[in-house]
Amino acid sequence: METLKDAKWKIIALLLVAGLGLMAAFLEGYLDLILGSVKFMLFFAAVLAGCIITALYMEGKTKFFIWLLVFGFFIGLVTQMVGTTNDLWAYKESFVFGGFSWALAAITMLGLSLFLSKQVLKDMDGKIRNVVALFILFLALPTLLGKMITEVRMNFWIYYFVLFVFAVVVTYHLKLSTLLSLILAAWLMGLMSEYMGSSIGLWKFYPEMTESVACWSPPPYLTFGCWPLEFITQIALTSYISRITMKDVYEKRRPAL
Repeated sequence: METLKDAKWKIIALLLVAGLGLMAAFLEGYLDLILGSVKFMLFFAAVLAGCIITALYMEGKTKFFIWLLVFGFFIGLVTQMVGTTNDLWAYKESFVFGGFSWALAAITMLGLSLFLSKQVLKDMDGKIRNVVALFILFLALPTLLGKMITEVRMNFWIYYFVLFVFAVVVTYHLKLSTLLSLILAAWLMGLMSEYMGSSIGLWKFYPEMTESVACWSPPPYLTFGCWPLEFITQIALTSYISRITMKDVYEKRRPAL
């Protein structure tokens, strides 16, 4: 009962974000696609359930939880602007609903990364190893973009280079296992989210290459390069604003999810 009482405001915030997301999808003309897909509704229910489980686990960290929803929304919107202006993916209409979706995804990734760091990954020292891991992650962008690298504008590189540098700074003193938990959670969530959304037509990839590449096939540079850098930034900004350190969230000993 105490756990549920502590999570009350987190769950209210989650339901508000989910409701606003569905409202945005309705206003932007996507709600029929969402409600018409059983697999997407099951995915949405699973994400919401994951968010609620995370809310119940994050005792005493309501401020951190709610700020992550905020940064998940805004970083998600910035990402959509960068991606669409570079013709890496496209929407039929606007994409405000995507910001709300990213907010829920950020909470789900928080829960996944906590589970991975406590249950799956063994403690490993970071520092230089963290820098190397992030550098490899950043190199995934030009490597996996392939032929599309010539089409990408400067704003794409500036955006992800800033996220890369920021990630190096904020994760330098964390354990490598903590960083890996963030990356793996982003990979898992990114792969599922990008597939689910694109497969029902919420967005499509490679707008001018749909004849040769399936529009619902999540491009590797996006799931393996972009998602982790964005999620690390969301977590780090949340940590700074809420004054709850990433070490306290991930490396303080507590029961696993």
